[in-house]
Amino acid sequence: MRIKAKLNKIKNKDGLNLLFFEYYDNIIKVLMLEMNINLREGDIATLRVKPTLLFLSSQKIDYENVLEVDIVEIKKGEIMANIICKYKNDVFEVLMLKEYANFEKKAYLYFKANFVSVEK
Repeated sequence: MRIKAKLNKIKNKDGLNLLFFEYYDNIIKVLMLEMNINLREGDIATLRVKPTLLFLSSQKIDYENVLEVDIVEIKKGEIMANIICKYKNDVFEVLMLKEYANFEKKAYLYFKANFVSVEK
C-alpha cells in the first residue's frame, strides 16, 4: 500500500507519537516511536504498508485503520492469494493464505497503526 495523505494532528506522550492523517473521508492513524521525519500539521506525506501486513474481512469491525474497498481481482496460488482491491482511485495489494481469500465485490481492509511507515 502506498498512499498520499495530509497530516492533521500529532499527539506526543512518553516518547510515543500518534499521527492522524486525512485520507479522503477517513483518518489514518500512525504510531511512531521516534519522529525521524520532519513533518508538520498540513504537510502531505506518503504512507506505506507491506502487502503482508494488510488484512481483509467481509465483516466490518472496530479497528485502528479501516477502509471499505472494492475487490478487483483475486489470484490464488497453491498456498497464497494475491488480492487486488481499490479504494477511490488507489489500488492495494493484499497477500494472504488462499483458503481465506473468499470475497465477493466488497471487503474491509485493516491495518495497525504501527505497521505504517511515513515518508515526506
